[in-house]
Amino acid sequence: GRYEDAAQEYARAVALVPDNARGRAVLAVPWMYLGRYEQAIAGLQESVAMKPTRRLAAKVLEKPPK
Repeated sequence: GRYEDAAQEYARAVALVPDNARGRAVLAVPWMYLGRYEQAIAGLQESVAMKPTRRLAAKVLEKPPK
């Protein structure tokens, strides 16, 4: 589906620019829609670790999906 396609494309972008905190946060979105919560949370954690000012990512981590 489209979320799987989006996840693949964003993962490819993150692989090209691994130090892009925003890319990791954006990749978490399709993962959440696909139910890949552990991957989404890990991506958000990496994003916040790289750039602590990623407020939205930090907020989602405060109350992650189940």
